[in-house]
Amino acid sequence: MVLPEPMSSPQLKYEASKRSRAGSQHSPLSFLTRSALVPDQPQSAPFMYGRGSTGGPAMSSPRGVSRRALGRLLPLSIAAVVLIGLLWHSSSRQDTEAKPTTSAAWQIVLDREKAVAYLKQSLGLNESSSASALPGGPEHYYDAAGQLRFRQIKPAKHPISILIDRGRRDWENKLNRQSKTLDEAVREYKRRYGRAPPRGFDKWYKYAREKDHILVDEYDHLWNDIEPFLALRGPTVKARTAKVATDQNTVTASFDPQAPAGKGLFITPNRETLRDQAPLQHGRAYQVLHPLEEIIPDLPVAFNMTISEQDSGFSVLPYDHVHHLRNLARGGKKTAVEDKDGWIDKRPRDDSHIVRMCPPDSRMALLDAPVPPGVGQYDVPPFHSYIYDHAAAQDTCHNRGIYWYHSAGRITQNRQELLPMFVWSKARSHNDLTILAEDQYQPRYPGRDPEWDDKPSAKLVWRGSLTGSAFAVGNENSYKGSPRFRLSHLGEARSGGREVDIELESGGIDTIVVPLRNLTERFLDLAVTGRPIQCDESVCEELKKLINFAPRMNHEDLMQHKYVLDVDGNGWSGRFHKLLSSNSLVMKSTMHKEWWLDRLTPWVHYVPVNVDYSDIYNLMVYFEGIEGSVPHRDQARSIASEGAAFARAHWRQEDMDVWMYRMLLEWSRLYSRSDIDSFDYVD
Repeated sequence: MVLPEPMSSPQLKYEASKRSRAGSQHSPLSFLTRSALVPDQPQSAPFMYGRGSTGGPAMSSPRGVSRRALGRLLPLSIAAVVLIGLLWHSSSRQDTEAKPTTSAAWQIVLDREKAVAYLKQSLGLNESSSASALPGGPEHYYDAAGQLRFRQIKPAKHPISILIDRGRRDWENKLNRQSKTLDEAVREYKRRYGRAPPRGFDKWYKYAREKDHILVDEYDHLWNDIEPFLALRGPTVKARTAKVATDQNTVTASFDPQAPAGKGLFITPNRETLRDQAPLQHGRAYQVLHPLEEIIPDLPVAFNMTISEQDSGFSVLPYDHVHHLRNLARGGKKTAVEDKDGWIDKRPRDDSHIVRMCPPDSRMALLDAPVPPGVGQYDVPPFHSYIYDHAAAQDTCHNRGIYWYHSAGRITQNRQELLPMFVWSKARSHNDLTILAEDQYQPRYPGRDPEWDDKPSAKLVWRGSLTGSAFAVGNENSYKGSPRFRLSHLGEARSGGREVDIELESGGIDTIVVPLRNLTERFLDLAVTGRPIQCDESVCEELKKLINFAPRMNHEDLMQHKYVLDVDGNGWSGRFHKLLSSNSLVMKSTMHKEWWLDRLTPWVHYVPVNVDYSDIYNLMVYFEGIEGSVPHRDQARSIASEGAAFARAHWRQEDMDVWMYRMLLEWSRLYSRSDIDSFDYVD
């Protein structure tokens, strides 16, 4: 086994200084150390050994390799065991605060997680077989964590250019392959999902065509929600729908195709104090379901659905539990046992809750959850990669490093059986059914929105309230790692230097170090607005000292910027459609799965941003350029234009109604089928 070449550890020079990647002394953040030596390194540097983003003290080292992981590696090689033991011993003194060392010979392998990843690569282990990693070329590859990484020190083409070209091909192929007839749509449904469509599919297809709905085949997100429930019997689904309706923070929507016109939808609040207000004529549920009254007579059967009033998900089950149900559904079988849906837990008893949420061959399952960073260690980590698959990049199981960067990544089991709750947004770990949220949707938005070239500011802008966590005593690790708290500090970062990749005017790619002050002042306009909210009194006072709250910015002022950022709050962001409809380029960072995720194409309609924000500086440098580098404003303008075009053509009220109609058909089958009647569509 060949160990990776030792890295040097030069001091940061806080002036723009070019450094070649071709020599024997490599930057700690070169493409070599980012990917070629450690192809599956964690997404987040605060849990790595080495220098942080500002050149200051190293971040906390990760938790050790679990006994379960060692047990899986032991049979492979005695040498591997010996090396892991040595690395454990070498790094055991770094559990609280790792210190940079001038002797860099073992710096890369002192990170136990990197060492294990390297050993697994060398021994031919495939850690991410359960995720959708894609092959790349001789210079790069697409990993199971949704990231584009590089094998070579000096790629011939900038990775963002590769992603934009790939995205354009994907989007063109997606448009061209859409079904043009009902027969084609039925065949495509069967090809994708291995079963017939639900009853009423022909009427849905006719409705979709009447509404000029183009993406008639793109319902993988919906299917992923529905599939595990196909392992439950219809009466079980019906009984559990009534069961979750006992939750006070829900409403029940009842559909009756036999009711008189305009009377087929009835929405009842399940909170006892509100039940005398039924039928409910306001709220999210009414807003999204009321436009569907015209199609209720065409629904195949009467049914109920229970909808959460909360912003986030409701139900979480272990990965193996859900996998058990999917396997049953794919085999056309149903569970005969009510208790835990017939699932038997075969994982080791000492597995943590977060490990149980993940596939057994994932990074999280092998290494367990990382320890929380120390105080003040939520600086933006060094750049590591760009997102190519936004859904995969939301997966904490394979992106172990983002565990402490978003509360949605730390969800653990809270249920014993699959429960049919409809929610407005959810993290990847939730097992709920997604309903489309129309919050803040408008066909047109008031206010002046200049053309991209006429917008006076080339900074990335964001304004928003301080939500996204429980700002409570004892919850510091959570709220100081929340997206908006970290964003407020990113907008004020001035100390130290930052490595960024540039495309040289003379050709080729290089890495330079730029003063962080220069990058922040030139490219970023990020601030939390208002005052501390949803916080304990003492925490509110602390937040006033930690954060410079800015005045609110209206939408018209926001639209004076060429680049706008959208991030999660307590749940999904309700402003995404508004931003996408504008003439600005939208950068999006999220851990929530929404209905548009398999419809919009990253790098064509918007730019995906890692949850740890490690790519923000590189993104802005790529599009706007700095001295000595090539800007790519034409590509930025194109993405802004394509995003707005998508909103006009594919995110209309009609498209949302078609999506909801399809969801209602899938749900009516789950709710009503029996051993005698499958409620399938028959050609």
